[in-house]
Amino acid sequence: DSAQRPVREKEGVMGIIGALYETLTKKKDTKAVVEPLIIEHVLPEFQSPHGFMRARACWVMQQFAGSLTWHNKLAQLNSAQNVVQCLKDPELPVQVTAATALMYLIKDAEENGSDEEGSPDHPVIQVVKSVLPQILQAYFTMMNEIGVDEVIDALSTIISALSDDIEPYAIDIVTNLCSAFQRYVVANEASDDDESAVAAMNCLESVNVLLDALAALPEDKPQLFRTIEAHVLPIVTAILNPSGQGVDYLENSLQTVELFAFNGQSPFSPELWAIFPMIFNVYDKYAWDYIHDMISPL
Repeated sequence: DSAQRPVREKEGVMGIIGALYETLTKKKDTKAVVEPLIIEHVLPEFQSPHGFMRARACWVMQQFAGSLTWHNKLAQLNSAQNVVQCLKDPELPVQVTAATALMYLIKDAEENGSDEEGSPDHPVIQVVKSVLPQILQAYFTMMNEIGVDEVIDALSTIISALSDDIEPYAIDIVTNLCSAFQRYVVANEASDDDESAVAAMNCLESVNVLLDALAALPEDKPQLFRTIEAHVLPIVTAILNPSGQGVDYLENSLQTVELFAFNGQSPFSPELWAIFPMIFNVYDKYAWDYIHDMISPL
């Protein structure tokens, strides 16, 4: 279609620019023009009527995260807002690309933001904090619609980066991660789907990231840990079965037990106590190689 050719050509050029991000931002002759290039030619494509152009714009921002030094802070803020806006895009591929791009933007913000007390948040963190409930809901929706481990990784990054702000959403996060874990395990068992297995593992890792973040808060949260237990321990119990079917998730589940044991409410709940003989049982049956992972929770 000749009418589409200019759009397709521009998408191709954006692909080349993104692929050359390292060269463009390091070479003396080109690094000064990268920011104006993105402002003039990439940011407007977030408003494109073509989904593939909006997705490509997200991807370009992902590529330059950590490499581009922004001088125009308003444009930097605008770029982050555009990526976040794409989480609600009507096209699922755009949503997933935005979810991954936001993960890279947040990682860059963590590495390059100021650690000084009282200093303003990095522009990306400002954007994420301002609409955190909506962002979390967007990730939950994607997790329900498609088993992409990058989406789980991105959620884990948000939990880690915004650990001081995540407590009010902890139960919702755990509920959605546990539901997603069960779906991915079923999908893996039904078709030996490696991608679903990786996504399931990432769900457990994200639960542990959340528990770690809650444990690091200034005030202890034993009651919150006890509430979270009710959602997570049934999964741990299923993993610690004598048949060995849950061995792929054993290391993560042992870390989960450790986090509950060290940070949960005292005395232990009956459900948590019941986990300990199960650990001995799986060690006796098949999990000798996991002895180092078992020491801490025991």
